[in-house]
Amino acid sequence: MALRFSDLLLAQEKAENHGSASLWQLSFVVSLTVTVCLILLNSTGLFQILEWAIFDQYFRLRPQEAVDSRLLLVTIDEPDISHLQQWPLSDERLAQVLKQIDQYQPSVIGLDIYRDFSVPPGENILEEVFRNTPNLIGVEKIGHKPVDSSPTLAERGQVAMADVVMDDDGTVRRALLSANINDELRWSLGSAAALLYLNQKGIILETRPFSDMPSLGNVSFPRLETNGGGYVNASTTGYQTLLNFRGPDDAFESISITDVLEGKLSELQVRDRIVFIGSIAPSLNDFVYTPYNKSALTQTSQSPGVAVHAHTASQMVSAVLDGRILIQTWPTAVEWGWAFLWCTLGSGLILIRGWRRQSSLSAFISIGIPILALSFSLLLINTLLFLIGWWMPTMPALLGLTTSSIVSLVTDNSKLLKDAYIDGLTNVLNRRAFNQQLIKLQKVNHEIAIILCDVDYFKGFNDVYGHPAGDNCLKQVVQSIQQAVRSQDTLARYGGEEFAVILQNVSPEKACEIAERMREKVQSCQIPHVESQVSPYVSISCGVATRLANSNRPLSQILILADQALYQAKHSGRNQIALSDCFDEASNQN
Repeated sequence: MALRFSDLLLAQEKAENHGSASLWQLSFVVSLTVTVCLILLNSTGLFQILEWAIFDQYFRLRPQEAVDSRLLLVTIDEPDISHLQQWPLSDERLAQVLKQIDQYQPSVIGLDIYRDFSVPPGENILEEVFRNTPNLIGVEKIGHKPVDSSPTLAERGQVAMADVVMDDDGTVRRALLSANINDELRWSLGSAAALLYLNQKGIILETRPFSDMPSLGNVSFPRLETNGGGYVNASTTGYQTLLNFRGPDDAFESISITDVLEGKLSELQVRDRIVFIGSIAPSLNDFVYTPYNKSALTQTSQSPGVAVHAHTASQMVSAVLDGRILIQTWPTAVEWGWAFLWCTLGSGLILIRGWRRQSSLSAFISIGIPILALSFSLLLINTLLFLIGWWMPTMPALLGLTTSSIVSLVTDNSKLLKDAYIDGLTNVLNRRAFNQQLIKLQKVNHEIAIILCDVDYFKGFNDVYGHPAGDNCLKQVVQSIQQAVRSQDTLARYGGEEFAVILQNVSPEKACEIAERMREKVQSCQIPHVESQVSPYVSISCGVATRLANSNRPLSQILILADQALYQAKHSGRNQIALSDCFDEASNQN
């Protein structure tokens, strides 16, 4: 069926007369349905990798933060290993490094180097340093391929976990603060260093009533839920929180271990600071991906593990002392309410009626622009939310916005097209659609027959039984005709009580047979009609006209012939069929 914009425009103008209540209902239903579908899709983890990519992009777009002056990194790179000509460092060399640092009275020394065995010479010297440095924290590995800590540090309770939490794409976005190992609370290196640093300033860890979130001063650290933010069924073993990186590892001062051994370390760099010692050498393979594309320490796409611990410590300390934001997530119900809101905004575009007065291209542009504007607004708002510490999932809202707008517009246009081509009472094609079907079939070469039928004495029926009963009568007539015609035939309401049927590939005899079957089906319904002069029940009269194959006669003329045949049937007494006795050129040739 060919669609003309003028037809759609007329139908839309007709629909506007019904008010906007149905459009609001359509908007709500579409928004709710799309939101439910998105919830189901999201539960499969379909959007998770995209949410991670957006999360990473937020960090890259964020303004550069100042260097955290409370931390210092002592790094071990390939040139340092070559200069020292040994790895692991001997106990004597490591003890010398620790003494050089400790002489300037740092608050905390975090040793991100496994020391589960001694490396001669200097075993006794290093053990003495371990015992006489109460602010030193060593590491152990708890997770995959565990590594023990220094026995001396373990005995003194100066050990933390070196483990970090990576997502399925190998990127660190979460900080592991603590874990319960064999009913014993263990802290990660970054959180242990931060707690010791704050403890020296009189700020101790507290657990508030009715809350499972630990607090330091006035700051509580939000625990990441398994479906928080863009995560779906994430493993949240231990106490995890989103890690608010300060930058691509250039947020901390650093000095090489060679410079420390050569006495180039100054008191200003160390006093009252948290000092982390760790490797950044590629050969030692202590690297992870972070939201940033490049690490300032390694000049590669990965960051060293010691930097991740430094970011964790910096996050905790700066949140407590400086009020620096923590990245948090909304409850799941709020996140889906947010997605539903954007779905509603998208589906609400059907309330904009101005586009219907324009050409098809202009209409497409005028609808596409609001969708793009809303999408940009969503991205901008979510970015601003992230800048103030809230990670709101983007993909459900963005897909909901576009999907609901498209679905609602398509659904609304389908309804309008139905109004344009479907009779509202009988639910069959209307006269406009019937005429277009005639135009479409004009060039076909096979036989075409048209049947026009009219309900006998229908005005009298309405006068006696009322118009509501008349409407029900027409519905029953249509149902009867539909039972009589073939599935490939076209039935339309041609006028008030007049109906038309287009038959293809039929002879005049077959067309008359179908018309007679229509008349009999209507008669068999036995709809009482006291005003009928031909039957106690509602009946129809039919006129049949045919165009033979390969004829050039316009179907509009065949329709006129069918109308004349209908007049003949009515003039002959009604409740009967009549076949037009006029033939086209093709029949005359035969």
